[in-house]
Amino acid sequence: MSNFSDFKNGSLAQSNPVMQKIRNKTITAEKFASMVKSGDWIYGCMVGTDAVAPRKAIFQRL
Repeated sequence: MSNFSDFKNGSLAQSNPVMQKIRNKTITAEKFASMVKSGDWIYGCMVGTDAVAPRKAIFQRL
C-alpha cells in the first residue's frame, strides 16, 4: 500500500497514465501569465485550478 509521501514525490503520479497526461499538460502560473495578451478575458475560478497563483503572476507583470 502506498502512502501520501509516494504521491507527493511523484512516484505514484508518474506510474499512472492518466496522472502523467495531466502532468504533461500542466503549466506554471508564470507561463500562463506570459500567454495573456491585452484584451484577453480571464475567468477567475474553474474546477481543478488554483485561482490565486495565476492572478499573482499576472499582477506581477503589470
